[in-house]
Amino acid sequence: MKSKQGFTLTEVLLAVIIVAALGVALAALTTAASRESSVGNSRIVLRNNFSVALRQIKNDLTNYNTILYARGKQEIMGAMQLMCPIYNPSCTPGYIPAVQHPVLLLAKNTRFDGTALSASTPEYVAYCFIRGGITKLSNGQTNVQPTDADDGGKLYRRVLTSSELTWNGATPNVCEAGTEEVLLDNLKYIPSTSGVNYPVPLFRANGWNDDDGVYSVKNTATAATAARNGNVAGQLEIKLILELPTFPVVNEAVELLLGPGNGFSDSRGLTA
Repeated sequence: MKSKQGFTLTEVLLAVIIVAALGVALAALTTAASRESSVGNSRIVLRNNFSVALRQIKNDLTNYNTILYARGKQEIMGAMQLMCPIYNPSCTPGYIPAVQHPVLLLAKNTRFDGTALSASTPEYVAYCFIRGGITKLSNGQTNVQPTDADDGGKLYRRVLTSSELTWNGATPNVCEAGTEEVLLDNLKYIPSTSGVNYPVPLFRANGWNDDDGVYSVKNTATAATAARNGNVAGQLEIKLILELPTFPVVNEAVELLLGPGNGFSDSRGLTA
């Protein structure tokens, strides 16, 4: 009677290797699919957040139809690492406390110079930005790009009355913690000095000829006043980036050109 021949050790090892390779490949595919699904879900969340925030901004530009202030490319301080001078060994490196900075101020029932219309009560809505200070991705090693950029910023919205609006020169004092709503989270900050020529968040009055892009009705320079009085046909340019500092990074960007109901002074002038 013949005995049945079994598998040799070589055949068993080869089968084990093949099964192991298939398992590794399947695990890699599953991990990649899971990562792609997670990235896709994150993008959907960012887009939904953008949709809600931009709807609010557009509504505000319809209801509060005069721009009193737009920050433009002016740098936003805070959340920056402090370097100690070499002659002061007692200095401890740290960070400049992040504070809110105004980026946009809209008004209704006012003239283009911000003064109240007759028999009307001015109302205002302000947008303020605070830097997040996140400079590393979730793996703890990769820096947020580009240089000097950071993640985790917030955009706040605040409705004000005439008694709550004050000015520090040409800059409105409208950012008061605890009296506003968070409109957007996870905003990326890129300074205009980063070398990529894409500063965000950007709220800029297009055509305004100030070097740093700041538009303010409190700018009393002769040229600024002439520009304001000469033309009120303008556009508000908005650039924003939402970014999750994950690894790999997930982000969404938006660029808009919006026309307020009553516009703002545009130094380019009207054409026939």
